[in-house]
Amino acid sequence: MPVITIFSSSFCGQEAVIQDLVESTGHALLTDEDLLEEAARVSGIPVPKIRTAFTSRSSVFNRFTREKERSIAGLRLAVARALEKGDVLLAGFSALLIPRQVSHVLRVGLVAGTGFRLDLAQETGSLTSEQAEERIREDDENRAAWTNALFSVPDPWDTRLYDLLIPMENNRTGQAAALVKENLLKKALRPTDQSLTAARDFHLAARVQAALANAG
Repeated sequence: MPVITIFSSSFCGQEAVIQDLVESTGHALLTDEDLLEEAARVSGIPVPKIRTAFTSRSSVFNRFTREKERSIAGLRLAVARALEKGDVLLAGFSALLIPRQVSHVLRVGLVAGTGFRLDLAQETGSLTSEQAEERIREDDENRAAWTNALFSVPDPWDTRLYDLLIPMENNRTGQAAALVKENLLKKALRPTDQSLTAARDFHLAARVQAALANAG
């Protein structure tokens, strides 16, 4: 089956959608947390520092240490190795690291309006209105910084980044999951010799990039 990747705005019901998909498709779930240890081993950078690659913050020393570039290279290699496991669902920032040449991937974005997210944040996170607003603002800044770093696209919900962009305020969990599963059946997403070769090329390129990043 095709690989599924999900990049989501915070507080839009993404956890329930992911759980539904894992249970109904049998895909193995891999999150950013699952990939951090492998990325740390490859890059030689501690896990807490790699996590900062997912934020809009940048160390003033990065021009010398190149930690962000090394962290992304390590994460990219971890993702490339994960693809060898077959039917996987990648959820989180790392989901955007697979190149378009690997065509047997359904790239899904989950997004929702601020009002919907504020309500859900206060319901599920025991946050005040002010805390929820600050958390959402910070989360959005981090996602914008990530897509800008990877693709020079400052809008993390640019439709060019996804095969399927689902507005969650208009779709219940079951509806969103059903839409993903419906699109999984499309012929264009079936693994082919060409796309599997692209996945192997991605792995090789990721190994080279990690080695070059670590060498400065």
